[in-house]
Amino acid sequence: MRAGILALLFTLLGFASPAFAERVALVIGNGAYQGATTLANPVNDTRIVSDSLRRAGFTTVDVKTNLGKQAFDRALRDFAARADGAEVALVYFAGHGIEVGGVNWLMPTDVRAATDRDLEYEAVRLDTVLRAVENAKRMRIVILDACRDNPFSRSMRRVGGAASRSLVSRGLAAVEVNETLVVYAAKEGTTASDGSGSNNSPFAASLAKRLPEPGAEISILFRRVRDDVIAATNGAQEPFQYGSISGQEFYFIPPQGGVQPTPVVNNTMPIPQVDPEEQAWNTARQIDTPGAYDAFVRQYPRGRFAPFAREA
Repeated sequence: MRAGILALLFTLLGFASPAFAERVALVIGNGAYQGATTLANPVNDTRIVSDSLRRAGFTTVDVKTNLGKQAFDRALRDFAARADGAEVALVYFAGHGIEVGGVNWLMPTDVRAATDRDLEYEAVRLDTVLRAVENAKRMRIVILDACRDNPFSRSMRRVGGAASRSLVSRGLAAVEVNETLVVYAAKEGTTASDGSGSNNSPFAASLAKRLPEPGAEISILFRRVRDDVIAATNGAQEPFQYGSISGQEFYFIPPQGGVQPTPVVNNTMPIPQVDPEEQAWNTARQIDTPGAYDAFVRQYPRGRFAPFAREA
């Protein structure tokens, strides 16, 4: 009973015991393409996004840059094993992504793709990325800053059919998923900016700012990212969210709260209210791990128990 209560408390507070609160992320930035347009900012984007994920409570953040096909496959395979049973699993990819025939592909740096058939051997299906997060217990998120112009639109040829013709597409195709959030830097059929005159794409800059904000429920968080990017690009780019998470609210960092006014029900005795900071502190002490104390300090950095948590 006691373990169940602790698990529930930590779920509500947004941090948990090691058995319930592992948050894992894989952050990939591909920019040094050998057979396609090079991109200046994806590697820079991985730095700010990975740092913000750590500040948002992720326990493991693997950062990979400029991955060829074999390394890309290996990174996803290793991450899928790590994500099994985690509370939250998140993949962020910045680089080239294209849609061909309704299928979305993420592009390793060594991709050549002279024909659409080559994609099966040289690129990574979005479906493969979705499978890497599918066994997380509570929240599964895939974020793609990969909706840039198709670098193969003029050179890639279709194999088979009545005629071979050029494949031209803009951005990525819409995706239908359940119990997973997929976030595009630009909605289907449109393209995203790599960040003109800056070190980061407008999407990555907003995402890095918004992820560690306390009290932002996840759907609101991504709406704020959307609004930031629309403003930064003068309406030229609109991020979009696909998928759904049924029956739950989720916060990377829950609201920092004090004691709420004591409500009265039917003019009878007031319902006693629990100080959320004291509740969080008591739970951290019961679990008594560095991660629990660290999570408490992140949530209440100036709280009255913060000095004790830092010492612990």
